[in-house]
Amino acid sequence: KVQITVIKKDAETKEVLSGAAFGLFAKVDIVNADGEVIVKADTEIERAVTGKDGKVTFVSDLPLGKYYVKEVEAPKGYVKSDITYDVNASYQGDSIKVLEFEAEFTNAPIKVYFTKTDITGEHELEGAVLSIIDADGKVVEKWTSGKKAHLIERLPIGKYILREETAPFGYVIAKDVEFTVTETADIQKVSMKDEAAVGKIIIEKTNADTGKALAGAKFEIRDKDGKVIETLINHKNLLLAHLKMASMKRQLLIMWLKLRLQRVISLMKQ
Repeated sequence: KVQITVIKKDAETKEVLSGAAFGLFAKVDIVNADGEVIVKADTEIERAVTGKDGKVTFVSDLPLGKYYVKEVEAPKGYVKSDITYDVNASYQGDSIKVLEFEAEFTNAPIKVYFTKTDITGEHELEGAVLSIIDADGKVVEKWTSGKKAHLIERLPIGKYILREETAPFGYVIAKDVEFTVTETADIQKVSMKDEAAVGKIIIEKTNADTGKALAGAKFEIRDKDGKVIETLINHKNLLLAHLKMASMKRQLLIMWLKLRLQRVISLMKQ
């Protein structure tokens, strides 16, 4: 009698894995006592799936002969092993009633890196709330972007959507990114880029006493650290400024300009 057991483990953590399907195949033609072929070579004799203990034992009543075992389906989130385990169950004498074989297989986890950058693709953006949605509409993971790309391991193969729920300050929420996770040991990458939001400020400059429009006033737009990022001069009574909101560094320029204008008006009235 021949007894073949398979053990399945994670290639990195060495933890046992359930849900791996293995096939038991005839390596050569199996013949009966009359020399007739009853099972041709490469015929799948049995298929079995590992349990919670990561093990499975084939239950077919196997005669002596040559066989091989290979993985036919990997557990979800893993890459199928390409290893073939050969079994040479030849006659060992009358004292050996059962020939026992045990094969260990390992699976590499599927890995996907997610990058969240500005429109140039060069700088990772912090503070974006992102989620991964599967084909059934279920959120499988959610995180806030940081200084480095986000890694998800053991993500099952299939189609997904990368969705931005909240954009970093000063950026526009990006469109959904559809992607497919494939069964490969290579690192897979998914990128999402955000465009900087553009703000518009209209400044009206008038005489404090007469209310008459004034031209030629010079304005400085500064960031929160007081650094001048743009200098503007109005040619009529209105001044229009288009600014990238991302450059505000979490401080609205409108608030700054209002404070500056209030101070100028106060000085003119004195």
